[in-house]
Formats: sequence, structure tokens, C-alpha cells
Amino acid sequence: LHAVARGVGGCPIYVSDRVANSDSEILQKLVLPDGTTYRGMLPGRPTRDSLFASVQTDKRTALKVWNRNAVNGVVAAFNVQGWGWNQQKHDYANLLHMDSNLGAEKGVAVKAVIKPSDVDGFSASNIGTYAMFS
Repeated sequence: LHAVARGVGGCPIYVSDRVANSDSEILQKLVLPDGTTYRGMLPGRPTRDSLFASVQTDKRTALKVWNRNAVNGVVAAFNVQGWGWNQQKHDYANLLHMDSNLGAEKGVAVKAVIKPSDVDGFSASNIGTYAMFS
């Protein structure tokens, strides 16, 4: 989650793991075929359809964040259902097990529809090629 969030958020992407502890599969997903990394020119922003949704508690909505650079746009979808700030621990925690009204202890599956219009200023006519990673 953090690596992708940094990429779509327009933040620098760096590795702070010890060499033996780096997960090369995750790192390869953050690097483009020419060896460069995607770096958005804006701060990451929620898509219009997730802006006013309760992405942590409604049991159905993914948090979608978009950004763009000089040539293209990117949208990332995150399942953050049940996660939030725990006042007692002063840390982010899975709150599903603490509140039986939020849902299952098993976790909540969500669906997200990603479309060109999720990136402000883009439409279906702007799209020639796309890639999806999970």
C-alpha cells in the first residue's frame, strides 16, 4: 500500500529496506520498462466518485486516487475498509474487529471501476494504451 500510495501521490519513491530484505516483486511494479519511476506532477487526489464516500466504513467502496504527469494519468484503487486511526494506540489499525457494526472479522471485499474520466481532464478519447497491476 505505501509504495503504490507514494507513486500515485506524487512523492519520491525510494527504498529504505536492507538489500536482503527488499521485495523485488513490489519494486518491479513501481519501475517503468525504461528503468524510470512514475512521478506525478500533482499531489494525489481522490477520484470524484470516492471523494464523499465512506471508504473506511461503507463495506463497498474502494479509495481511488488519481494523478497525472506530462504524458499520461494514473489511478490507484485501495481497499481501506475497516482501517482508521485508533485513538488508544495512536496508530492506524484494523477497526473491524473492534466494532461489530462495521462488518466481518474476515475483512470486506470491495469492487472498483477504473475509467479514463477518473483522471480529471481525461476522457475515453484520450486513452490509447493502458496497464493494470495488482
